[in-house]
Amino acid sequence: MSLRLIEIYVDAGHSDTLAAIAEQQEAVDCYVGAVAEDGRQTVRILVSPSNQQAILDQIQTALSGSDGWRVVLLPVEAALPEPPKSEGKKILPSSKTATREELLSDIRTGTRMDRAYLMLTFLSTIVAAIGLLNDNVAVLIG
Repeated sequence: MSLRLIEIYVDAGHSDTLAAIAEQQEAVDCYVGAVAEDGRQTVRILVSPSNQQAILDQIQTALSGSDGWRVVLLPVEAALPEPPKSEGKKILPSSKTATREELLSDIRTGTRMDRAYLMLTFLSTIVAAIGLLNDNVAVLIG
């Protein structure tokens, strides 16, 4: 089971709300850190893939009216002791669950217009033009 750790850096007044969200969504574990000198607190929630998106959505809804908060989603390599497996739900080992934020981050990374992208586009345009001028379908397709 690939667990995720959600770290939330937030003002101290929101920690009870975040702990309640974790309990409501049946998170594996929840830890509320001590209040720092600047009045902020760290809340760590260990979640399974099946409920990570629901927890992230509720956290964003709860904190949307305040400033100065940050949510960090981290993959967990190992956790001991292993969380109890739910009897009713079966998750295939090969299935992966990605959150909306992870997908958006991957899309942003893949759609950047950098030097390599522009160079490959330019070269493929030249190859296609040569294929059209020589009436050669193989060059045009390749």
